[in-house]
Amino acid sequence: MKLSIIHKVALTSILLMLISVSVVGVLFFNKTTELLVEHILDDVADAVQDAGSRLQSIINTQKEDVLFLASTPPIQGMIRVRSTNIDVLDQSTLSQWKQRLKTIFRSQLQRKKSYLSIRYINENGRELVTVIRENAIIKSVEDSQLQNKSKRNYVKSAMQLSSGLVYISEINLNREFGKVSLPHQEVLRTATPVFDKRNGKRAGLVVITAEIGGKLREIQQRAQYKSQNVILITNDHGGYLLHPDESKTYGFDLGKQYRIQEDLPYVAKLYLPDNKTSQLILLPEHTDNTEVVNFTKITFDDARADRFIAVAVIQDLAKIASEESKVLTEVASWAILLTFGVVIVTIFLS
Repeated sequence: MKLSIIHKVALTSILLMLISVSVVGVLFFNKTTELLVEHILDDVADAVQDAGSRLQSIINTQKEDVLFLASTPPIQGMIRVRSTNIDVLDQSTLSQWKQRLKTIFRSQLQRKKSYLSIRYINENGRELVTVIRENAIIKSVEDSQLQNKSKRNYVKSAMQLSSGLVYISEINLNREFGKVSLPHQEVLRTATPVFDKRNGKRAGLVVITAEIGGKLREIQQRAQYKSQNVILITNDHGGYLLHPDESKTYGFDLGKQYRIQEDLPYVAKLYLPDNKTSQLILLPEHTDNTEVVNFTKITFDDARADRFIAVAVIQDLAKIASEESKVLTEVASWAILLTFGVVIVTIFLS
């Protein structure tokens, strides 16, 4: 069939239009998908940071509480009566001051449901007053059951602090009488030293032990996106605090060496002491597979920037892209139908 010049021009115009639409459509689809993926990764990082801010707020409150408890009158009262049976200021006995301190500790545990115990420990590491939460019941520990905590790292470290400073421990499993408590309790401790106001000598410390596992799982929930990713939370040494395989969690406390540096070698440099990176997205070209790793450090100790927990969110790039491209595919389908409609109308008019 011989085509007229009009038909040739029309067909050429249609062909050029289809080529242009196809090229522009492919570029638009790819670029928009890329932007949507970046947006999702940024949202995950923001959610982790937001949860981290909540964690920091809780720790700050715990610091304020331990400083308040260390300044209560029964502490100095007990210090004054150590060398005498009767307090020269108000004639109170050691037993009376202990009972008053137990009442204050008990009240604090009733107010803060995450607190597991509050202790007043003397300068030799021996517990003088301890109130605990056990099976939802708050009770004072009998004198015969009080422990010597002098060998615990948090006691040694807190004893070295100046007045008004607070030590924040690493997150680990709670221990009583030298053994990991069962069932496991994930805890963080805050401790501050107390001094004899009469001579400025160190006289012990107050310690709050708080359950922290719930906050770690809140971070995990906020980092989830349509249940497609793997969440790993570690301490600043790379030891797992949260892992899909629970046997790997708290290995550093249970005599096992499970670290993220061995499982994900490409993040090892982020744990070096001089590494200042707080947030990083590693794309497949960095991980040597199809995974994207969203890595975020959450600092929790204002006095030491090297103290942090790390959250690694591992996602499959193809799955993220496929989820986000569904809407674009629908839009592209309508665009193709519209293009063919324009072609048919153009042919008819020509």
